[in-house]
Amino acid sequence: MNIARMLACLFFTVGGLFLAISEIQAQTTVKSVAQMREEVENYVSSKAKELVSQGKRVDAAKREELEGDKKSLANRYAAEAAARTDLKEIDFYYLGELFTIAEADTKAIEAFKKYLAQYPPDIKGNVIQSARTYLLVSLVRKKQMAEAEQIYQAWVKGEPFYKDQQPALEQVLAVG
Repeated sequence: MNIARMLACLFFTVGGLFLAISEIQAQTTVKSVAQMREEVENYVSSKAKELVSQGKRVDAAKREELEGDKKSLANRYAAEAAARTDLKEIDFYYLGELFTIAEADTKAIEAFKKYLAQYPPDIKGNVIQSARTYLLVSLVRKKQMAEAEQIYQAWVKGEPFYKDQQPALEQVLAVG
């Protein structure tokens, strides 16, 4: 075998190996928890658009099926994200949202508590207030009313304070 042919075979093998490694790396790209949550949030509308573009009809039954698929996807992504060891800060918030969408209230409570525990109780911010809201609703669903009331009080003292949301949260607590 001549040297040129050996080099060509070697290059092809090395090039093929490089290509295979690149393909594997592309397939194992890890989505952030925020990306997972965004994909889940947009799942029904993106799938509905996809079906309509294929000429298929999206009726109430199909939307209900897509909602079920969305819940399953949220559950799968939440389990995947919860298994990670590198979660920090806002990741716990998005994990809590995934568990909320999956209707896994116990795990949602855990995630939102981890998120909120990273900050002083009097911290202010939209995401903090949102986490308190989600936590309150999950606690009420699990009939943990005393703790839900404490979270409500923190929400009332927090900022930004959305006065228009207060009646809805009070209704959740009252019906709980």
